[in-house]
Parts: sequence; C-alpha cells; structure tokens
Amino acid sequence: MAAAQFDSAMYRNLKAVICRPGLGTISDALVAGARIFSLYEPGNGELEFNAGRIVRMGAGDAVFSPSEARASALAFAVSQEAQARHWTAIQAVSGGGAEEAAAILSAHVKGRGR
Repeated sequence: MAAAQFDSAMYRNLKAVICRPGLGTISDALVAGARIFSLYEPGNGELEFNAGRIVRMGAGDAVFSPSEARASALAFAVSQEAQARHWTAIQAVSGGGAEEAAAILSAHVKGRGR
C-alpha cells in the first residue's frame, strides 16, 4: 500500500478503487476503467446518490465497512468474469464530460442572448 498521488498514472494502474464517491474520484476512476467500491458516512445524501448511480450503471458496489470494501475489491481483482462484466458496463462512460458540459453551457448562454 502506498500514499495516493491522484494523478492519471495512478488511476491507469488500478483495477479497483475504494473511496468516498465524490465526483472527482468517480470521474477519474471511471475514465481509467477501475471498479468503484463506494464507502461513505450515513446521512450523506450526495454520496449515497452517487454510489447508487454507480451501482445502477454496473460500475461498482456500495459497501458498508472498510473490511467489506477490501474483501469486495480483492474478490473483483481476481475474478476475470467480474472484470469482463465491469468492462461491458463502463463502455457507455464518456471520457469527455468537461467538453460535453461546456457545450451544454455554451448552448444555454447563446440561447439566452437572443
């Protein structure tokens, strides 16, 4: 185990990520193809929502303790079948979210100027 650097090289080398499912970490992990094991404090609606979306898209699991997160991530790392299902699920993920968001905002601003 090593301290995380949170750069693109780190994410490229991961099969699984155990994290609080904030948007930055989710984006980086999905673009890199890593499976997300979401662990968050009870009552945090934003992270609960994000974790639920990850589960529904088939790109991760919500876990409820560090030991469950570790066990689930290790099981995923050695299962070729689970990795194949994950790979299929994340094919729908676009890596161009920033560009897509900018285009939406630009179209909105242009529409208001008319």
